[in-house]
Amino acid sequence: MSIEGASLVEVGTGWVPVVPIGLYLLGAGKTCTFDINSHLQPDLIIRTLPAFIECIDELHEISGVPRAHILKRYNAIREIKDVGRLFDACGIVY
Repeated sequence: MSIEGASLVEVGTGWVPVVPIGLYLLGAGKTCTFDINSHLQPDLIIRTLPAFIECIDELHEISGVPRAHILKRYNAIREIKDVGRLFDACGIVY
């Protein structure tokens, strides 16, 4: 089942929006993510971003989304140093 262009919801974002970023890599168009209390850690989010490269093969194997598609989306965000810009690029609404 493809999520290409889909609008999705996640509850419980936490300190780093790993799930919304992962959904973006898999093709989601928009992910609305919610916390009762904001725990986002902007510096940690930016420092964590490079670690997603290590997940590309596993995301491909589990989802069936072409590795090249995931890598293209990762390359589009990997150099971003501002959380607001990252969220905009990933279609994340917090």
